[in-house]
Amino acid sequence: MAQVYNQYRDKFNIPFPDEITRIREKHGIPVTKISTILGLGVNSYGQYEKGEMPSISNARLIQMANDPKKFVEMVELCDDLDESTKSKYLNKAQKK
Repeated sequence: MAQVYNQYRDKFNIPFPDEITRIREKHGIPVTKISTILGLGVNSYGQYEKGEMPSISNARLIQMANDPKKFVEMVELCDDLDESTKSKYLNKAQKK
């Protein structure tokens, strides 16, 4: 079954759990904050890092967060972060 899932991931360019974790860690933010920025549920995002298969649309959001410029746009659009947290993530992302 794992082979089928891996083929599906490859076919639809869905990141593997280690890639999803690496993207989040690249920005130095916790699961709760990146899920807020991406507009995903905390539990859903955490499950993606543990191996659950994200939908194709959620996978694309996660992959977009890998690009610092797109991540900055996502943070700027997020209304659920306080200004100091937003500034901290923006400053870090803009240095890349």
